[in-house]
Amino acid sequence: MSYSTSYMNIRNMFWDGGGFELNRSGIKASLRRALRDYTSRTQAKILGANDTSVENLFNALDPCFTDEIEKYFNSPVKSQDEYDVWHHEMCNIFIDRIEKSGIKNTETYGKAQKIVNMTMKTVFCLDGAEIYDNQGYFKHCHIPLDSITIEWFRNKLAKEWYNPTRTKQERIRISLDGGPLPKWSNLTFLSGSLSYRYVDYDKEISYQLDDKHYHYMFFVTMIREYFVSGNEKNNYDGLTPFQAEFFIWPEQQWELSANGLLNQDLITKLSVNPGVSVHNPVITDLCGKLSKNLIDISKHY
Repeated sequence: MSYSTSYMNIRNMFWDGGGFELNRSGIKASLRRALRDYTSRTQAKILGANDTSVENLFNALDPCFTDEIEKYFNSPVKSQDEYDVWHHEMCNIFIDRIEKSGIKNTETYGKAQKIVNMTMKTVFCLDGAEIYDNQGYFKHCHIPLDSITIEWFRNKLAKEWYNPTRTKQERIRISLDGGPLPKWSNLTFLSGSLSYRYVDYDKEISYQLDDKHYHYMFFVTMIREYFVSGNEKNNYDGLTPFQAEFFIWPEQQWELSANGLLNQDLITKLSVNPGVSVHNPVITDLCGKLSKNLIDISKHY
């Protein structure tokens, strides 16, 4: 599939901006939208029984959160390392402000990154944001990590990207295939040396990865390397990870929905006949082809 690098096409994959401009009012609207983007289940977990409105979360974060984002766009464009530092500070602000607000919660870095990244994604869609995009303000923004994007990570990086014939710098062993996906809401910033060890095949060192050992910067680093390695960057027509996520999220959601529908409905219906196994290779192949066609069709809409 060919992905458009046009700002308007990228923006329209998510939100039309709602008529807001990239100013203080627009940033506030973006923050509210990012908070609403939490699933009701996640919201119920981080809010107490008497704190169930998005507005309570917003009031806990504003004006501090809004101030920092406004300063970001009024300051010189940051380098990748400078952006990572700013992003980390924003996540800590999120956690600190929610904790000090008295809202009943169990805050984690995973939840903080989702709000910071979704706010930046929503700000990207505001009227006037294209100028800032052209100047590089969104170049180093991170992909919001949730169950959908982590599933994409499993499919694209863990299953397809790793190849023993790659150069040493590209030989990243990722043991997600077949294993449990880490819960995005429980991600930490870094988890210590045991969970983030450089892959050096000369010394036979590899990542020790399981549901307890993934951390946020592992995903950020691997995704960045994926987008600049070999021909992988051509898969997304030169889009940055942040830009590509506008296309990745709906595609991955559709793929999961299509697979779920086919696996749960079609296979179940066909397998009720005597002698027809759920693991029948013909049925499995048919479901795979139907799923692919549905996904291909969805990309044109």
